[in-house]
Amino acid sequence: MKNNTLIEARKRKGYTQKQLADMLGCQKSTISNWENGHSTPSLTDAYRVALLLDSDIHDLFLYYGSVGRNTNYSRWSRVIGSNFFFGRVI
Repeated sequence: MKNNTLIEARKRKGYTQKQLADMLGCQKSTISNWENGHSTPSLTDAYRVALLLDSDIHDLFLYYGSVGRNTNYSRWSRVIGSNFFFGRVI
């Protein structure tokens, strides 16, 4: 599923995929894969993207495609564990 929140945040800052990739030290294709929902960034990369885009990490990578906030944890639960949520046990 396409991550429109990430795409909009990147464009709002005026960055191309290449520019954001250069700031993160990764390939443009990595940014494209995140935006197109083909892959999910590591927690460290997600945090760095959120800082660069002045956005909330949860909105960028956790909630996209869900009906509302707090409804779609499946993508991140594989990365950080189902009982751990960005530094807080839930």
